[in-house]
Amino acid sequence: MQALIAGSTLFYFKDIFRNPRPSQLYLVEKGSIQKGGAEFFSMPLEEKSRFMRKTIDDNETGFNDIYPPILNSWVYESGYSFPSGHAETSFFLGTILAFVIIKTHSKKYYVLIPLAWAILVAISRVVIGVHYPIDVTAGAFIGLSIALIIISLKRINKIFD
Repeated sequence: MQALIAGSTLFYFKDIFRNPRPSQLYLVEKGSIQKGGAEFFSMPLEEKSRFMRKTIDDNETGFNDIYPPILNSWVYESGYSFPSGHAETSFFLGTILAFVIIKTHSKKYYVLIPLAWAILVAISRVVIGVHYPIDVTAGAFIGLSIALIIISLKRINKIFD
């Protein structure tokens, strides 16, 4: 139930803010997406992905400055940017796993593993050009907040008593 609430929260925010991704703006600036992207940004998600795939395939030499796996990931990241769903999910799971480690494991420093993983996922979204730092910060905050709310439920804490 909580996962459904978290997921629907993310899409609600994305539809409110409608921030384009850095990768999309790069293609607009490069001239690969015409007319400032007005037509592109009004397309449905599936159509945006097809359009980006065609644009990249039709202009292979125009994208030599971008590592091919990153360029290919841009095709599938055609939705809005703010907030980052990957950061939200990784911080949610990382926080829950850290809680479980604290409650069940004698080596408390293992808690750093899921938290480091969450941070690396968030940073990777900025590095590959599909999110801005504010996107991953907001996603991390949402994921962390939802995880802390779940952790604070008495029903959850009773599991570890």
